[in-house]
Amino acid sequence: LQTLAGDVEGKRAGGTISREQAQRVWELLPTVGATLMEHGPDLIDTFVPGEALLRRSEAFPGPPAADRWQTRLREIVGRPRGGTDHAPGSAPAALAPQADLFAQVTQVLHAVSIGKPLFLGIDDLQWADGGTAALLFHLGRRLAGSRILLVCACRPQVLQGAKAADAAPGMGTVIREICRPWGDVVIDLERADGRAFVEAYVDREPNRLGAGFRQALYDHTDGNPLFTVELLRGFERAGALIRDDAGRWVQAPGLNWDHWPPQVEAVIAAQMAAVPPEDWTLLQAASVQGEQFSAEVVARVIGRSEPAVVRRLSGPLQTLDRLVSAVSLDRLASSGKRLSHYRFRHSLVHRSIYHSLDPVERARLHEATGRSLDAIYTGAGADSVVLAPELARHFEEASMPLEASRHRLAAGRWAAQLAAYDEALFHLERGLALLEGVAPSRERLRLELALNLAM
Repeated sequence: LQTLAGDVEGKRAGGTISREQAQRVWELLPTVGATLMEHGPDLIDTFVPGEALLRRSEAFPGPPAADRWQTRLREIVGRPRGGTDHAPGSAPAALAPQADLFAQVTQVLHAVSIGKPLFLGIDDLQWADGGTAALLFHLGRRLAGSRILLVCACRPQVLQGAKAADAAPGMGTVIREICRPWGDVVIDLERADGRAFVEAYVDREPNRLGAGFRQALYDHTDGNPLFTVELLRGFERAGALIRDDAGRWVQAPGLNWDHWPPQVEAVIAAQMAAVPPEDWTLLQAASVQGEQFSAEVVARVIGRSEPAVVRRLSGPLQTLDRLVSAVSLDRLASSGKRLSHYRFRHSLVHRSIYHSLDPVERARLHEATGRSLDAIYTGAGADSVVLAPELARHFEEASMPLEASRHRLAAGRWAAQLAAYDEALFHLERGLALLEGVAPSRERLRLELALNLAM
């Protein structure tokens, strides 16, 4: 309402609105001022500062009719408000009831939209208080027939559940009530095509950023708009993206994909801070497996029942905290064991959780994960052999070279059977390298001989 009433100087200077938008608001000021006086006088000094509006209106040359609403505005600005700073012997002006304020807001917006269609954008609804929720509900049920487009943005958690029956309606309840008359008006941005967004955002300005850069940008951000925008801005600030002589963006040498802007780190840290300690333990154990993980392995590692872990992952960690998503439910052909697969919603979330582990806890969890995987896949035939590289990685991270070398040998033999000789050599050579720091023993000698024979 303040912006509609011409309060655009600060927004224009800060780049929040464009010069064209500011000009449209200024041209509409006489109409908005007259409409406020006719339909929303109680909004003055409640939502719209009266003195600032008066100064702007006096600086704006208008038709003779403007004198009438400006005169009325002067009267409103001069009247005493609630509190003690009113003239002796006079009563302060009482604030209008909430219902009257809501009605006046709606009438003002409707009246202005007759001459000019309005786009109302409301961000961060997750922080809205009860009064804002009630106003949005009132307005949403009265938009029919108007030239008003209302677009609100909120975090997905707002749509999850309602407050207790004896509490004021939550924003999620309000949004669902608005959807009743309007139908399918909720857009889930997580279902949007992230790759298309990356391409469109990169091409918003002339550039020579090729397919390799675009693929790397998508791989690091998963097409998340906030991460994509902030990462590109960070590259620009750091001089990793520069303009060539033709004014096109190009990639400079030394671009570091591992550095993330503070804005992105702050968003992820805020998400992590809201996770209960027992779920944090679960997520840390899961992060050791990688960006994708199995609930049954996590359950073994942290000593909880499999159903309990699945309930947390498919419940609040997926629907409220939005940190993980379900992938598939599989069974091992040989044993019939069930494996519930999940993945972290973003690679940055996975990385943040994994790097929160200190070296001791990280090594302990890698060992526990390796042994849990080994136990689950024992007797699984080909499935067990395919798992060998992953087991080798876990035991390497746990500083268990003999165990790791044994699984490198299995991985190398399997790759050789598939004629993947480069991969086979990699595993076998890695297995031998792991044995170099191991004290002599029968087990080490047997592994060393087997690795050399396989090579």
